[in-house]
Amino acid sequence: MRLTIRTNLAMRALMHCGVNAGRTVRKAEIAAACNASENHLGVVIHQLAQAGFIETHRGRGGGVRLARPAERISVGDVFRVFEAGVPFAECSAG
Repeated sequence: MRLTIRTNLAMRALMHCGVNAGRTVRKAEIAAACNASENHLGVVIHQLAQAGFIETHRGRGGGVRLARPAERISVGDVFRVFEAGVPFAECSAG
């Protein structure tokens, strides 16, 4: 199964926040760790916040942190949010 770039970034952002639990992580820090564009990551962070996975804080000292404990975030929940509109491709052996 291949993941979309957004799903991949979402999982990496959540893992980065999970490893740094207890502190607010800046978008630039996550982008550098994931080798991703800050603009593209911004879209993913917005979607994660809308789905209730993370909390965002604006301004000086702002950033993102997990909205709930990492143990309560499942990979399946994230995939359902980010892969909902992606059609599954049938595998056919040729």
